[in-house]
Amino acid sequence: DFLLAALKEGIRVDGRAPTEPRDVSFSFPHERGHAEVKMGNTRVLACISAEILAPYPDRPNEGILSFTTDFSPMASPAFEPGRSSERGIEISRVVERGIRETRAINMESLCILAGEKVWSVRCDLHVLDDGGNLMDCLSLAAMAAFLHFRKPQLSVAGDRLIVYPASLKDPVPLTIHHVPIAVTFGLFTASNLAVLDPTTEEEAHMDGALTVTINSRGVICAIQKAGGAPITQPQILALTGQAAQRAKQLVAILTDALKATGGPAAEGEPEWTHEAGLPSVPAMPAAFASGPPAAHMPALHTRPILAAPAPALSPPAAANPSPSPAAAASPAGAKEAEGALF
Repeated sequence: DFLLAALKEGIRVDGRAPTEPRDVSFSFPHERGHAEVKMGNTRVLACISAEILAPYPDRPNEGILSFTTDFSPMASPAFEPGRSSERGIEISRVVERGIRETRAINMESLCILAGEKVWSVRCDLHVLDDGGNLMDCLSLAAMAAFLHFRKPQLSVAGDRLIVYPASLKDPVPLTIHHVPIAVTFGLFTASNLAVLDPTTEEEAHMDGALTVTINSRGVICAIQKAGGAPITQPQILALTGQAAQRAKQLVAILTDALKATGGPAAEGEPEWTHEAGLPSVPAMPAAFASGPPAAHMPALHTRPILAAPAPALSPPAAANPSPSPAAAASPAGAKEAEGALF
């Protein structure tokens, strides 16, 4: 097959390098909370809405967060109307888990009256065009919509709840702690290669996939392994280093897109935009591929979606000494680390 033969030479059919992502663009075409994301030929739309409901009995002080994903047959012939495929269920769960279980949104801030009234926030995701890597695109669109959304201001007077229209009081943004970003790699065992941001053609031939949900601070939120391609612990660590750099790039692009929307309701930067002032995440040193020091071991998510036995990991080799800060910052060292995937 031409695609697999090209990958063995380190070339992708669309001309990208194995670690090169596709271009990403954001648009906010409708009202507040609507975000459209285009990643190459993949295009999705996220819509946020909110209503006031009674809380769950076991969480009287927290709001409600729900997700729905629409895989339209117009986006891809692989999607059937009225039926959820295994791939569609996996994508929906990874996107939802990356936001809900990492507590990206402050659920207690959605409480109005404890045990009586809370905000119920719903995220509707629509796949418009499937050009590959829907998981990353949907996750990015969901966070863009949450950050763009504004909810009405409220006040409580006795037993009355007053909801102010935007003409009287400016709506306020959601309280967001951090921005989790999903970064997916396609795994090819024959060529011993992992490619960033796979297309539909690459997804049809890849042996597995690794999705790392990570924020721009370098904190790993979740890891999802799909397919039967074996992968070792040092390989996972090398790919998480690539994912950390990609997450920082995407958050920077998203921040610029949100600032460009302007308008009175966009005044005041949310707390997460100050992540740029935190220490940067260094690129994964190439020496880690042969056995990382224990101090660099990230905490991995312990609840995978697909219950499959993990491949046996080979014992790590002797740890190589960590490179000096000057060597890690050099362009030659960065280039070496970028190509050290497998």
